[in-house]
Amino acid sequence: MRRKEFLATEMGVLEEILERSRYGHLATLEDGSPRAVPLNFVVLGQHIYLHGSPEGVLARQAGHRVSFTAQDMACWIPSTWRHPHNACPATTFYRSVGLLGELQ
Repeated sequence: MRRKEFLATEMGVLEEILERSRYGHLATLEDGSPRAVPLNFVVLGQHIYLHGSPEGVLARQAGHRVSFTAQDMACWIPSTWRHPHNACPATTFYRSVGLLGELQ
């Protein structure tokens, strides 16, 4: 979190973000290189279940440490809203959840 005043740790807020997110990103290390893969997921209780192939990233990373992020976009503001040519004013308002764990 870049700004501490926006950090949320309440379980209800985190669950709401996960419920509203359409997909998440699983980040792994494969052969020393970072890789993030977008995946469908579902939350059941205190667990996140990911959709994947038995021969895919999930199978290869079982037992390894991974990170998972999911985001709920609230609003996208194009740069043209404030400036006709510069891209700097573009921004996205979103809420996200970041988790660390071992893939099972």
